[in-house]
Amino acid sequence: MAARQIVSLAFVAAICSLVYGDKTCYNCGHRTLPDGTTEKLPDLPLCGDFATSEDNTKTCGNGDDCCASVEALFTTEDESTGEKSTVVIGRHGCESDLSHIGEVGVLCSEHTDECVNVEHASLPNMQDHNVTITDMEICFCSGDRCNVEDPTVPQPEPTDPQPTTQKGKQCYNCGYRKLPNGEQQKLPDLAECNDFATPEDLTVTCANGDDCCASMKSYFTTEDETTGEKSTVIIGRHGCESDLSHIGEQGVICSEHTDACVNIDHSSLPNINDNNVTITDMEICFCSGDRCNAEDPIPPEPTTGSGVHLASSLAMLIIAFLF
Repeated sequence: MAARQIVSLAFVAAICSLVYGDKTCYNCGHRTLPDGTTEKLPDLPLCGDFATSEDNTKTCGNGDDCCASVEALFTTEDESTGEKSTVVIGRHGCESDLSHIGEVGVLCSEHTDECVNVEHASLPNMQDHNVTITDMEICFCSGDRCNVEDPTVPQPEPTDPQPTTQKGKQCYNCGYRKLPNGEQQKLPDLAECNDFATPEDLTVTCANGDDCCASMKSYFTTEDETTGEKSTVIIGRHGCESDLSHIGEQGVICSEHTDACVNIDHSSLPNINDNNVTITDMEICFCSGDRCNAEDPIPPEPTTGSGVHLASSLAMLIIAFLF
């Protein structure tokens, strides 16, 4: 009699399974850390993106359950550095066991045999430990052990703290002073180069992201008070716009003369009274590429007329190059 009852109960269970459709689904998961290490989830067998072991299955208790799989990205931001790191959670199971699915209102009955990427606005808002769910995708399927694969969600772009300024250009940074006898000397605190700056080691990355590269050539004439004889010293300078600080003081700026040269009109050149020095000509060139300031300008013969106004501080700055 007892044996007959056991057979009857087994028969009833089989019929119920057919009626209510209890599914057998893969039941496992993983947590992938920012360094790529994979860990098991609490109280679950470990599996990767593809669950294949028959041991990692479960018969769903709810007859209406689908099999399901979910992948979610949890991003944490470090309050001190602003650096972000992402942990990936992958989970295979019965629909009713993946309780967080219900929290976003995604049900198998509405998405049978398809995947759903949860809209960002619908993701749960987590305030603990600066954690944000940045993406989640859920897949449902109606067969047994059909939830083999994790959904694939797009990986977030790595986010670094935003720089305060854009990256500056690389410009040649050197110069020279040519004496009346043709002898060439280096300028104070600068690498020496001539009219054509070519060595790569004479470059600098401009601190100001808006800088152009620039080059300047100036002629300084000194008159001997006793003999009236005149001699000329030539100053050539390659550098970042902001490093040639006297440029900005005169209103000659790259934004108004990009990839162009400006000859400073003779009438606008500063009048230097110290040591009977006169600036007889000056030309400034700007360019927008990296290491584009290889050549010194070649000033034409000075002409008269209106020109760019130069502050007298230019004279004081460059006089240091002369003496």
